[in-house]
Amino acid sequence: MRLWGFIGVILLCVTVAGGSARAGEPAYIEAFFVPEQGFIRVNARFPMPGDLETAAFTLFPNAQVTSLWIPGLVAYEVDRAGTSTAVVVRMAPSQPGEILEISYEGFLLNYDLLPDKTLNRRLLWFPEFTGLDIGDCQIKITLPQAYVPRMNGTLVEERQGTFTTYTFRISGQAYPVVWFGDDEPVSEIEPEEEHEEPEQPPETPEVVDQPVEPPSPPALPVEEPEETVILPPELTDAVNHFAEALAARDRGALELLVSKDLPHRSQFLDYLLNHPGPDDAIAAQVVNAQMEFPRVLADTEFYYGETLLSKAVVVWSMESGDWLMRSFIQIPAEYEFLEQITDSALKQWATDLAKALAALDLAWLDHHMAGARIAVLSFLQQTHGLLEWIAAAVNEDRQRVVFLVQTESGSSLRLEFGYFRDGSAWKIKSFTAIPSADK
Repeated sequence: MRLWGFIGVILLCVTVAGGSARAGEPAYIEAFFVPEQGFIRVNARFPMPGDLETAAFTLFPNAQVTSLWIPGLVAYEVDRAGTSTAVVVRMAPSQPGEILEISYEGFLLNYDLLPDKTLNRRLLWFPEFTGLDIGDCQIKITLPQAYVPRMNGTLVEERQGTFTTYTFRISGQAYPVVWFGDDEPVSEIEPEEEHEEPEQPPETPEVVDQPVEPPSPPALPVEEPEETVILPPELTDAVNHFAEALAARDRGALELLVSKDLPHRSQFLDYLLNHPGPDDAIAAQVVNAQMEFPRVLADTEFYYGETLLSKAVVVWSMESGDWLMRSFIQIPAEYEFLEQITDSALKQWATDLAKALAALDLAWLDHHMAGARIAVLSFLQQTHGLLEWIAAAVNEDRQRVVFLVQTESGSSLRLEFGYFRDGSAWKIKSFTAIPSADK
């Protein structure tokens, strides 16, 4: 993972040709929906018209496309820059009726705040194609037993259980709408106007209330006293010199600050020299420290100007009269190390997850995995007993937990798990293993 914690890919969005996708079989959609969290997972199959080379559709913001396929697929691109997720598919000229298969999942934006809980076009829960009419489709939706979905279509099957499955056949709808309860939702036009109405009542009273929050900023300065862990002046100088050498990409200066006992020292220096970030104005600030002379464990933040770039736990050691770096474990700016998470229940769940991963506790993992089951178990079975679990960090906003691990050979990995709330606990929905230069 980069020093700046950038995880992701730069992606493009372009337009699409028109056409009709009614050739052959109707579209088929399977949706798993948890209304309490607004979490949805969809697997869908859409017949495409002939001679199509580009198809584009939009989904809700931050939708994660987990798979996409059509015969002759060249590439697909995802753009989350705006208020939706835009996907563009490029393919060899399609044959009539060829199937575009899509799987995606994620949390519908602010679903828990909606009074009517209706799944409609405004939420973009269903792919909205540009220039394509999907025609008839069959929609199979699974959700907790307490929720009974309704659609403008024919209910062809219902299967009861803890999670109940309903299958509808619909036709002639521009966009499928799902609602709960007996009353049919108002037209799509009214909700759009309704959406603007909240902006008409001056929200200024609420915004005016916002400034009442300035009393909380003092909470930041209040943490400054923790900097009353007075660092030796020579160590403060070493931290500043490290930031300056990092900004200048000065290998000679970095070599003077990194202990010769740091594992894979040469690779670590190469990593620092090739960081993708800015080349100047990098500053380092120690926000907390534990003194265990001759070592100091320093919680450090790296800034570019006033922008927080990343956080790190750095171990400095006094060697022959100089403070040298012995360990460097970093996380992106938006993460917090597990020890610093304020939600005690989430902290405990992440701790239990770490134990289950390290011990290959299949029973615990099976109960707490809603997605990526095969990928996680395959990885753990291949690495069981070969990993050292170093640190953990959580991003509560993006619902990600990251574990830093080292292999027997000294290579470092960053294991990233996406999770979602499930009642009083949490469940895993995605998994990625990323090479890392942390030591």
